[in-house]
This record gives sequence, C-alpha cells and structure tokens, in this order.
Amino acid sequence: MLRQIWELIPHRLFYFLIGGLVLSYVGSYILNYLTNFNNRKISELKSEIENIKSQYSENFRTDSYQALMQFLSLKYLVDQKKSIIPLIQQPPQYLPKFLKINEVSFEKNKNYISLSGQVEGWLNYSRLVKYFEKNSNIFKEFKINSFSFDNSTGLISLNISFIFNPQ
Repeated sequence: MLRQIWELIPHRLFYFLIGGLVLSYVGSYILNYLTNFNNRKISELKSEIENIKSQYSENFRTDSYQALMQFLSLKYLVDQKKSIIPLIQQPPQYLPKFLKINEVSFEKNKNYISLSGQVEGWLNYSRLVKYFEKNSNIFKEFKINSFSFDNSTGLISLNISFIFNPQ
C-alpha cells in the first residue's frame, strides 16, 4: 500500500515537502533559542536599570530633601523680615580693640551674642571685664562662660556671652 502511494506522489514534490518540514523544524528551534537568549538579555538589562535607578533615586531624594530644607530656611528668613546686618555690623563698634575675636555666634530673636576670643595678660582681662560691666546698658546679661590662661604665650582665651542692645 505504501508502495502504491509512493508511486502516485511525484518524487520531487515529496522531497520538497520533507525538506520544508526539516527547515521549519530547524527554524523553529533557532527562533526558540534566540527568543530565550533575548529574554535573558532583557531581564539582565532590566535588573541593571533597576539598580542604577535605585542609586540615582536615593541620591535625588537626599539632594532634593537638602534643597527643600535650604529653601524652607530661606523662606523663614524672608518671612521674618528682620535684618541681621545691623546685628553683625554694630557689635564691633562697641567692643574693646584689645579683644581678639576668634568666633562669633548669635541668636537674632533675642540679640544674644556669644564670643570666643583672646586677650593678652591679666591686665587686659580685668580691663575687659570692667568695660563690659561699665557698659551694662549695651551688653545686658554679660557673662564669662569659660576662660583659660596659656603660660607660654601669656594669652587668656575666653568665651563670653551677652544680649546686645545698642541705643
């Protein structure tokens, strides 16, 4: 029976059909391999993108948070509309010249100023204390927070605080 069917079908058509089947099988195998390869590459690239995205988003979050805090601080200063320039410019006019100032900090709401500085010798120290006590109307609540004496240089380092109230 197979022999009869074999004789009825032209041989070239049979070979063509068998070749087409083999080519379609090989083609589907190659396409399946390439699809799996591409899916693997895509998943690797997606994970790389997620890693980079998380790094940049974390950096962006911290940078944007800092920028927002700076903006809110500036907005607060603008809303208060109290100029701190006179508070910075006026105290040096009233301070004695023999006081060498190293550091200044202040609270603008209370005009509270804290100075860290040095004077040469005990004589200048006593002159400084007397000066602040004499001008207690300008330097309210004058207080010496700490002081130390250096024997090698003869300098007295001190930290003082007061409420500045120019007339």
